[in-house]
Amino acid sequence: MSTDLREALACDLALITLDPHLIERAADLGRCGFEAVSRSQMAAVGELVRSAASHANAVTSVKTYLGNQLDRLRAKESRGGAPGSGLAKTRHSQCGADCLGDELGAWIERGLYLPEQVPAGLDRLAALRRFWDRFHGMVRYREQLGHPMRLSVRELSPGEGEVP
Repeated sequence: MSTDLREALACDLALITLDPHLIERAADLGRCGFEAVSRSQMAAVGELVRSAASHANAVTSVKTYLGNQLDRLRAKESRGGAPGSGLAKTRHSQCGADCLGDELGAWIERGLYLPEQVPAGLDRLAALRRFWDRFHGMVRYREQLGHPMRLSVRELSPGEGEVP
């Protein structure tokens, strides 16, 4: 078997192993209130992640974009304009950020979506893309349906008096 094929299979296996963790971390970040962030901003971050040539490029692009957006929104707010969605306060910050834009930037920059022990063979860019897909899907689900996506078996089990 060729080295490239082995590396690709190792990456796929690492992503499969990591997926439950990425889903859990996406739910954690989603609890911060990202349904308040505009669709266009979320789509722009997603496109930067998808189009990046490397993990480092994705992190740099997202941090630059978010920094520029937040600077622009802060300037607008200082002139008496309404605060933008990226400046909305986080509900449950996990990294000490005051606003959603800073929270998202910190998660991506610090790799807070990854476990402490990263699986061998993991392509960090592929993991970031997978995390973003999970996170963005959960945010849009919550925005559309008004409640978070139920993920665990316990959450999906009918409660007392509910029809299964």
